Amino acid sequence: MTTATIALCAISAAISAAGAYQWQAYRYEARMAALVAEYAQAQHKAVEYAHAETIRLQERKDKAEVQAARRVRAAAADAAVLRDSLDRLSDAADSALRESSDSIAACTAHGATITELFGQCAIRYGEVAGAADGWVNESLTLREGWPR
Repeated sequence: MTTATIALCAISAAISAAGAYQWQAYRYEARMAALVAEYAQAQHKAVEYAHAETIRLQERKDKAEVQAARRVRAAAADAAVLRDSLDRLSDAADSALRESSDSIAACTAHGATITELFGQCAIRYGEVAGAADGWVNESLTLREGWPR
């Protein structure tokens, strides 16, 4: 072989190698661009899902808080009814005590004891009922607001 042929073959091989390298680089760049686009799309979907889930959980919590506020208002109304009933019963006991035909001293002592005992029981009953309503309300709020 002549030197010109060898030089021509070397140049041809170099050009072919450079072309193959460039073709491979384009192929890798295209694959990398496809992977970057796929990752960006997956990340976008994940962000959308997380946002939707956050909104769903927030709406659930808000709904649970609204229900809790309704229960608190209902418990307050029940407590007001209880206080009114206790006042009426206490007034009835006082008027019955005043209208009694037994000896005044015996009726007064007996009535005062009953009225005091009734008052203490009523106060404690109201406290226990209020605490129970609070616990029930808190329990329901946690159950309703808890993610499923």
